[in-house]
Amino acid sequence: MKMKWVAVLLCLAMSVALTASADSNEAKNLFDKGKELLSKADFEGAAKTFAEASAKDPDNEDYRGQAQILSRVVSVRKNLKEEADPKRWEAMARALHSYYCTNDLYEEAKKVDQQLYSRLQNEETASMLAETLLELGDNKKAEKTLKPYMSQDPSGYCQLLYGITLVRLNKSDQAHDILHHVKIADDSDAQLRFQGARLNALMGHSEVALNLLTGVFESIPPSRLPQIKEYVSANKDFSSLVGGKKFAAVLQTKSKVSESKCSGGTSCGGCPSASSCSSASGSKTTKQPTKDCPSGHDHSSK
Repeated sequence: MKMKWVAVLLCLAMSVALTASADSNEAKNLFDKGKELLSKADFEGAAKTFAEASAKDPDNEDYRGQAQILSRVVSVRKNLKEEADPKRWEAMARALHSYYCTNDLYEEAKKVDQQLYSRLQNEETASMLAETLLELGDNKKAEKTLKPYMSQDPSGYCQLLYGITLVRLNKSDQAHDILHHVKIADDSDAQLRFQGARLNALMGHSEVALNLLTGVFESIPPSRLPQIKEYVSANKDFSSLVGGKKFAAVLQTKSKVSESKCSGGTSCGGCPSASSCSSASGSKTTKQPTKDCPSGHDHSSK
């Protein structure tokens, strides 16, 4: 009789394991479908599918995190047009910008960036828009967006972005002056160093670009570093470096910073609460590149 009960328990255990495995496989298929829908900017469809994936595999933190974030994104998208408070509207728009760029939805990012720039008409939002335009390959419009600020004592960051547009438009001679005037120190924030590396790579200054990239990688939290390296390796502006032994060595650079309580999450840069997060807003500390956008697409409200 005892052996009979053991056999029954084993059968039940196997049944539970097989059911769990089937649910896990179905959850993965649902999650992959959600990512495909998201890539097509079907936010409602992706949110529903992510939620279904999370329900099938509730222990998967990535599924749950993506479902929760996208649910908030859908809500922010719906409420943005009706938001009357200027500061709250700006925070919501910046959060959407961050999420879109983190997920390579640059056409969506362009729409919200244009709204931000139209409202604020300042160098920072011009830079945000220009970065997105560069991602889309619209170099002429990026140059046109940034050019008015070149005569207004622009920040080094804005100048470097402008330099990148110039080189892409075969105006390298003009970009030489920018590299001469913008000083990039070892303690400059990671975004400035990244753009400096980008422009130097485009200008053929490989050693400078590699040194700057090393510093950028060292300043990225460990959980985000693989995605940052992948982004750099795939970015055409660094194509002159990719494939070389020195670049391969730089890709082995390890982070020198500790994880914060939230930096190991699904994607801080993609979280629609990023603009109001205590770790992102109002801080004078060094800004960190986001998961997929080391160029600084996560422009938290200052």
